[in-house]
Formats: sequence, structure tokens, C-alpha cells
Amino acid sequence: MTPAVQYQIAAFVTFLVNLFLVIFISVKGKGRPLVRRFISYCSAIILWSLSVFLTTTSTRYELAYFFNQLTHVGAVLIPVFFLHFVYDYLGISGRKILLNFFYGIAGCFLAVIVFKRDWFFGGLSSKLTLTYFPDPGFLYTPWMATFFLAVFFGHIYLFRAWLNAQNKVQKKQIGFFFLANLLGYMGGVGCFLPVYGLSFFPFPYGSYGVALFSIVTAYTVLRHRWLDIEVILRKTVVFAGLFAVVFAVIFFFGIIFQNLISNYIGLPPGIATAMAVIIAVLIYEPVRRILVNWTDRFLFQKKFKLSMIVTQASHAIALIQSLKWLAKRIIAFLIVKCRIQNAAAYVWHEEDQYFELSALRGYAIREYPPAIFSLDHPIIRYLKEVKRPIEREEFENPVSGEKRLAAFKNDRGSILEFFETSKAQVIVPSFLRRRFGWLSSEDETQKDSDELMLRSILILGAMKSDEPYTDEDIEVFFGLAQESVIAIENARLYDEILHRSKELAEANKQLLNTNEKLRVTQASLIVAEKNATMVGMAKAIGHEINNPLATVSGRAMMIGNNEHLLESLIRKYKQHISEDDLGKSDQLIAKNADNIQRIERSAQRINVVVQTLTNILKDTKGGLSQLSLIVLCREAIEAARFSTFEESFWGNKIQERIGANIIIMGNLEQLIQVFVNLIKNAHEATVYQKDAQIIIDGCIDPDDPKMARINFVDNGPGIPREIITKIWHQGFSTKQKKDDSIGASGQGQGLFVCKHIIESIHKGAIGVESDEGKGTTFVIKLPLAEESENGNGQFIGS
Repeated sequence: MTPAVQYQIAAFVTFLVNLFLVIFISVKGKGRPLVRRFISYCSAIILWSLSVFLTTTSTRYELAYFFNQLTHVGAVLIPVFFLHFVYDYLGISGRKILLNFFYGIAGCFLAVIVFKRDWFFGGLSSKLTLTYFPDPGFLYTPWMATFFLAVFFGHIYLFRAWLNAQNKVQKKQIGFFFLANLLGYMGGVGCFLPVYGLSFFPFPYGSYGVALFSIVTAYTVLRHRWLDIEVILRKTVVFAGLFAVVFAVIFFFGIIFQNLISNYIGLPPGIATAMAVIIAVLIYEPVRRILVNWTDRFLFQKKFKLSMIVTQASHAIALIQSLKWLAKRIIAFLIVKCRIQNAAAYVWHEEDQYFELSALRGYAIREYPPAIFSLDHPIIRYLKEVKRPIEREEFENPVSGEKRLAAFKNDRGSILEFFETSKAQVIVPSFLRRRFGWLSSEDETQKDSDELMLRSILILGAMKSDEPYTDEDIEVFFGLAQESVIAIENARLYDEILHRSKELAEANKQLLNTNEKLRVTQASLIVAEKNATMVGMAKAIGHEINNPLATVSGRAMMIGNNEHLLESLIRKYKQHISEDDLGKSDQLIAKNADNIQRIERSAQRINVVVQTLTNILKDTKGGLSQLSLIVLCREAIEAARFSTFEESFWGNKIQERIGANIIIMGNLEQLIQVFVNLIKNAHEATVYQKDAQIIIDGCIDPDDPKMARINFVDNGPGIPREIITKIWHQGFSTKQKKDDSIGASGQGQGLFVCKHIIESIHKGAIGVESDEGKGTTFVIKLPLAEESENGNGQFIGS
């Protein structure tokens, strides 16, 4: 792209941007004198930029010369209009002689341009790829000197005003306007260089600096309300304007890219154009996102009315019951709707007698304000005294003679420190009026009197527009605080009711737990008393049974001894006994020996039963011993009934089919634990089953005569196949976990412990058979005692 084309583009962009700025300020400025003065300044720039574009694009000498005259008419007016605007903007009343001097000089040069143009121009010629550009006359250089001198004075006045500005917003406005003009005039230097045939920077990009002047000035108006212009814009309008400007820039970059590729790489123009379009399409979306963020962040600072804010806030907080969410909603409302950088809310805590931080937004973690305010904090005492919002500025620049502030002069440092640490600009209190009237039991002197109680505090940071809070703004927030105090108080009472309800529910839960423990304790006492009685009975029964049982065993032993004597006598005198009688005597002796053996084993079985019964009642611990399977099963059923407190659970529901005279080797307490666990699992599986049934089946294992087989059968829903192998794993359970206490249901320990007791301790086996929808059978195999009878009354064993 040639310098001429770039120069023309820069001039045209400058014209468009300044035209937009003039139209915008004309509409919003409402014809004020200062605004009219600024419009005159911008109009001179518009005349200059448009004439430059037309001069450099003209193909006829006469037409180019005419536009060149218009160009310099605008150029002569620009510095004097700039200086005049600075005078009016800064309120400079003196030094009018200097301004009048520059107006006189400008008038002279305008007359020369119109009537004696040869003194100003030496004609037009081709320079630096520009077809027509002016040659300087003998007055051109003196005019340039007066141009930059006027501009210099204007910038000096602006810089001094910026240094002396006390108001932060005003300081920013002056600073941005100073920067805008500095960029514009520094870029404008590039427009004078071709006149003298010079081509170094800023030519040909200088005109873009003049465009930057308009862009920065527009930003100052939009962002900082420069010239006191109220900006109430719809996002679509501003966004469309900005996007049009940026899209134009994208388009020009596309042209540059196209020319670079065509000139240096040698690609056909069509391909270069397509690549430029592709680049424009690729950067479209990122530019759009940036524009959305910038417009949201910097431009749209809406002013608000008291009635609108109070109405919106009332609607926002009317239906919120929780104090926590109400405070968050208020803070979010302030941040989003009122465009405040940071905000926090403190609410009175009745029980602990302090103000507690309930919600905040816009703070970094390390910037959080204090969590609580005590009643003796200087901020609290001052708010109670003045009963109005307070600003940071009134403590930084206290008004002399302020009696209330003078009373707190010793606390001024603490209050300012809080303003600093909490990033606060305004602190807004809310008060609740409490009346002492006919409902009060107070003293008669207090009847019908009022008391304002401080109930909440709003901490407001700086506005996102960096504008100071006006009196109207503070009234808005004070009104909002008073509007919300009733809702806050109601929410606080609501939370208190919820808290009390939770406490009552917790107390009821504890009472139920206590009653449950008491019921368990009472049942345990009854069982203990019953067991104590039964232990005594068992001892008596054991004593009464063991005595005759000892006689039976002793007599059987004596009969056995006598039998041996009888056999000896028969052998001694068998020659005197006939063969027939000798055969009968041998049969009688064998039968007598069998009866003696049966008597001894029956006595032993009776002794095992008595020992099992007395051991159960005594709750004895120990190793493996001989146990009666039927007594063990019945005790397990009784223990399961007691542990579930289900008196009606048993009855006909459980069926017991234990073979007679089955004696096993085992630990009494451990086997009862296993049997109870399996019975309870079967009960829980069939509790909602129609015609529920549980069967305990015990016999000698047909596959191994040295083992007893016990089946626990239920007709519940069964166990799914995918989890049947997992039920023995520690921690696995299909029941809902109730709590973490030891032994609580749902922890996945029951079957894991059962498997360990049966297989590791008793050297037996445990397994499961289940069909979904039909039921489940747990099979336990335990070793028999060395000698035991089968179901037919015959003894088996080694």
C-alpha cells in the first residue's frame, strides 16, 4: 500500500470519527455554550480532514487547488478554536489579550489564503506518491510557527489545570482530554512533512493520531461524563458504532495484507483477496467478544432514579425469607444494577450483640473487611450519633465547626483506617424504629416515644465509572437501606425460628434416642433378671440331673465290670454247660454290652445338653466344646428375637427342623453370633414378603458323615447374581448405612465376620445358594464331636 493511499485512509477515518463525535455531542450537549465551543473546534478538524482527503484524491489540478485552500482554512482555525475552548473549559478569565492576538493572526492568514494565496502556497506538485500536495509560500512557515505556539499554550494551560485539580473525576477528565490533543497534534506533524518533501515518521500515519484524538475524547465523554453530558445509551447503539469502526480497521488491514501478498509473493489478486477475507472472518469473533466486554465494562454506567431503584429492590427482596440469601441478593443488586465495584453487608446479631458480615462481593480474599463489628467500634458509635450515611471524604477533609465530627476527632484515624481496609467510599446505615406505646410495659414516661435501632450496615466501594457519589446517589442508597431493613428483620426472625425449630427437632431426636436406650436397658434388665433366675434353675436342674446321672453312669460301669466276671465264670465252667445254653449266654452278654454302651452314651448326651444350657445362661467364654445343635439353634432364635424387639416376628413364621442327638464342636458365643446374623438377614429379606417363611434345617451332612449341615432358608427376593460373590467382602452391604457406630447396620461386616468364624476358627464351611424371586439358602457345615448319633438314634464317629 502506497503512502498516498495510507494518508488518504487516515484522513477519511479522521473525518468519520470526528463527524460521529460532533453529532453525538450535539445531541447530548443540549446546546450549552461550552459544548458549542467544542463543536466549533471539532468542525474545524472535520473541514481539514475532509479537504485533505479530497485534495489527495483529486485528478484535476484546479479542483485539488480549491480543496487545498479549504484544507488550510480548517488548519488555520484548529489551533485558535482549540485555545478558545481551553479558555472556556478551564474558566480562564484573564489573559484575553493572548487569545485575541491568535484570533487576529488567524484572520490575517485566512485573508491571505483567500485573496493572496500565492503568498501562502507556491502551487501544487507531486510529492511522495501524492499526486497533488502544496508547495510552501513565504508565509507558510511563519503560519506553522503560530500554529504550534497556540497549541503549546493550550497544552500548558491543560497540564497546569491537571496538576492542580482536587476532584478525582475532574482530574481524569482533564488528563484524558490533554492526552487526546497531544496524540492528535503529534500525529498532525506528519501532515506538514510532505509540504517540505520530508518522508520520515510520522508520515504517512500522522493523520491516524488526529483520529485517536476523537476516539479518546469520545471515551472521555462516555466513561467520565466529560462536559457533564449524561450518557444513557442502549448497548446496541454503542456496540454498533464501535463495531463499525473496528470492522473498518479490519477491512483496511485486509487491504494491506492483500497488497503485501500481491506485490512480494506474486499470487494472483483473487487468491490474495480470498486470504484477506479469511483473515477478516477469523478475527471477527475475537473482536466481537472484546467489544462486548469493553462495552459492558467501560461504557454502560447508567444513572438511576430513587423510585426505580426502590421498586426493583422491593421486588427482588420481597419473597426472600433467609437472611443469608437476602443479604447476598442486596449486595448482588448493588454490584449489578448500581455498578459499584465492591460492596458488603453487616447485619445485627441479636444473640451475640454484634454486627456480623453476612455478604460481600468485589473483594479479593486478602481484602475482606472485618468479620464482626462490636458495639464500641467508632464506626458504630458515629453512625448511631449522626443517623445518616457517612462518606470517606468528610473524614479526609473534615469541615471546620462540625460539632459531631469534633466529638469523634480521636477516632478519626480508626474510621479512616476502616474506610481504607474495607475499600469503602460510603457507609449506609439502616435503622428500625421501635415504639414504646400501649403494647409496651415500659415506664409511663417512655410511652409513645420512638427509638431508632441500628440493624444493618451497607459498605459501598467506588463506582465503576470512577464518579463520586452525589447527594442524590447517597439518598438512593439510604432509601434502599431503609426499604430493606424490615425485610432483613423479618428474615432474621425467620432464621431464628428455623434455628429454634432445628434445636427442638434435635432435642426430640435426643429424647427418642434416650427413650430407645431406656427401653433397651429395661429389656436388658428384664432379660438379666430372667437369666439370673434361669441360671439358678439351671444349677438346680444340673445338680438334680447330674446326681442320678452319675448313679446311672456308675451302675452301668459296674454292670460292665460284672459282665466281665460273668464271662470269666462261663469260660471256667463251659464244659458243664450245654452248647445251646452257652450260645444263649453269649447272645445275652453281647446284648447286655450294647445296652451298657447305649446307657453310657445317653448319659454323656444328657450331660452335654445340660452343659450347653448352663453355659448359655452363664454367658461363658472359652474355646471349642461339645454343643447340642438343637439347643444352640433355639437359643440363637431367642437371641435374634430379643435383638430385633419383634415379639410377633416369630410364632409360626420360623420353622425349626433340627435332627435329634446332633453334638457339634464349637464356641458357643461365636456360633450364636453367626446364627443370629443369618436369622436377622433372613427376617429383613422377608419382612415385606407375603406368607414369609424362614426354615432352619440341621442334620448330619450326607456328603461327609463327620460334619453337621445347617441350612438357613428364606423365601425372600433372593440375591442378584452380579453381587452374590461380593457379599463376603468386608465393607460390602446392600443395606442403607445408619451411622458409623461399631456394629451398626449397613457397614458390610456381618457376613465377613461369619465366614471368618466358621472357616478360620471352626474349620467348617459356609456358602450361599440363591435364585432371584425364589429365596436364599445359607449353608453351614460344622465338625461333629468325636461321637454323635445320627437322626435314627445310631451313634457315629471314630
